[in-house]
Amino acid sequence: MFFFFSSYGSPGVLTVNQIMSTNVTLMWTEILISERNGVIIGYLIRYGDGATVLTRDTGSNTTTLVLTGLNPFTHYLFGVAGRNSANTGPFSNDSRIIRTLEDSKN
Repeated sequence: MFFFFSSYGSPGVLTVNQIMSTNVTLMWTEILISERNGVIIGYLIRYGDGATVLTRDTGSNTTTLVLTGLNPFTHYLFGVAGRNSANTGPFSNDSRIIRTLEDSKN
């Protein structure tokens, strides 16, 4: 009997920086080499405001992403998972709740 494991460890600490009204900068640590099941070719970002959960693929193995298109003055949670050519691994623990800034009034 053969068992195939396509999942692996999740990325480490996820931080949210440079919080603006419609974008945030996400940073995370790489998946430990001992917990990878192949070469990491990208990361999948999961984010939601409580009513909607969306995902965005980074398209590369970078560990930083400026996530755009967020709604002003809205609470969000974020998570990140690594991808290899076979599958997507488990998501990290969600970030703390982040609220984007209000739109600036001119």
